[in-house]
Amino acid sequence: MPPITFQQISPQSAILANADGQDTHFLCVFAGMKVMLFHLLLALCLLASCALHAHAATRMALLIGNNDYASERKLGNPVNDANMLGGVLKNELGFSDVTVLPNRRAPEIDAALDAFVQRARNAKDLDTLVFYFSGHGIKSKENVNFMLGIEARTGHPDSKGLKWEGVAVDEVRDKFKDLGARVALVILDACRDGPGGKKSGSKGWAKIDGGENLLIAFATEQGMVADDGAGKIGPYAQALANAWRRSDLPILKQFDDVKTEVLRVTGGQKPWREGNLATDVYLLPEKAPKALDLEPSAWALCEKALSELPCTEYLQDFPLGPRSKQARTKLADLKTASVTASTPVPTSAPPAPPRVLKDCDICPELVVIPAGSFLMGDYKSFYREVKPAHTVTLAGFLLGK
Repeated sequence: MPPITFQQISPQSAILANADGQDTHFLCVFAGMKVMLFHLLLALCLLASCALHAHAATRMALLIGNNDYASERKLGNPVNDANMLGGVLKNELGFSDVTVLPNRRAPEIDAALDAFVQRARNAKDLDTLVFYFSGHGIKSKENVNFMLGIEARTGHPDSKGLKWEGVAVDEVRDKFKDLGARVALVILDACRDGPGGKKSGSKGWAKIDGGENLLIAFATEQGMVADDGAGKIGPYAQALANAWRRSDLPILKQFDDVKTEVLRVTGGQKPWREGNLATDVYLLPEKAPKALDLEPSAWALCEKALSELPCTEYLQDFPLGPRSKQARTKLADLKTASVTASTPVPTSAPPAPPRVLKDCDICPELVVIPAGSFLMGDYKSFYREVKPAHTVTLAGFLLGK
């Protein structure tokens, strides 16, 4: 039989020719189905991709760093700090809308805030807002906190006043309160001394209230001045970047770590915060420990428990957990044992005294502590160091009396 060769292929049909040149036309169903299937799969993938992006949580950040003050002392790090933190939020934490602005005057900060708030209002599925200001800050005689634009001339005879040369922190807070984000952070890495001396005006921040799901974080405590740092990045900004990279920690724990690190590096600067965030709120909720991941640790505590509490907590946290039946049985046994233990029993012989060793007449007595095991850890804690619950085994040892 002469060989058959393809001369032309279309999605619907193919022309086949044999060796003597006679053409045979027929419907190439297989080829048509393959093409149709390909286009169908492509359309489904595009729809799935669009749906995924349409429902992705919106996370936004506005960061401002002011170095180049005209009349206040110039600073070395704020622009670097804002750029570095903006990179962490965008490139490492996946924020979709990140704006970093260097060396802005007060009206420009106001305009940037208004544009940012408008984008947030128009955003679908608004999740997280972050505002970060690095530069000089000051409090007015009325105890209102202002972020200073680079044109500020506080304390000079020709100053226009803080309302014109600065942006009130209260305004940022109030604008963020109305946006309905799951969490909003207002971070003020300000109130700094310049490398050549003190800034003019009243140093330090005044106390300011946060709000529901809104945290206001300060690089230093009330009435104090923050350290600009000797390197290219300020100590507070560096500590904040390190904490944000631990996205498996709740936000409050992240800021606890910031405080610890800044205090250690500077030797005295104490960051503080105001607001009303719950202890289990995460910057990236998808990075929070899943409840199912904690179930094995919870069961380990219940399984080896000598009291009712671990099994009671297991059933509270995992009422339909894979080992809820065993937990109920164990809890019932512990309750029975508790009742039995409370029943008076005949007096028995006292336990044998511990074994004691003594190397010489004037040597101290050594009590023999036998080898044993115990359960250590807390599966509910957000401190990584105490998770998961695990068994610790100790060899026998001697303990001086």
